[in-house]
Amino acid sequence: MKLKLAVAGAALVSLTLTACGSDTDAYCSQLESAQEDFETLNSGDTTGGDLDETFQTLRDLADAAPEKISEEWSQLDDSIEQVQTALEEAGITFEDLSNAQSGELPEGVELEDLQALAAEFQQIGSEETRQAAETIEEHAREECDVDLS
Repeated sequence: MKLKLAVAGAALVSLTLTACGSDTDAYCSQLESAQEDFETLNSGDTTGGDLDETFQTLRDLADAAPEKISEEWSQLDDSIEQVQTALEEAGITFEDLSNAQSGELPEGVELEDLQALAAEFQQIGSEETRQAAETIEEHAREECDVDLS
């Protein structure tokens, strides 16, 4: 009876470790595939489609993140969601923001509307979000051999 319990216990531990490994492996593969999206973020490129796709990639990574860094991904995901919600409520797209940088305000949008969004965008630059991003980058380097900087 003890031998059966030991074998069952060993099998359970093995399955648990394999599942964790495969989850981490899948996450690392997603990180590697997302290199271009991180380059977009690092470049500060705010063209509409690219940034929308980049944010979606980040949200997918947050869903796939291993438990070890899920809290940090949650922080980053919450910041992204706040920005997207603020833009939607203001009726402004990332493309509109890109055009506004060139001096073209979208129809029906006033400069004050854009200034009001600044507080929401500061959330992405908050100390808490920056620390979460640093932890994510460090984990990516150490566990996945992926450089996100």
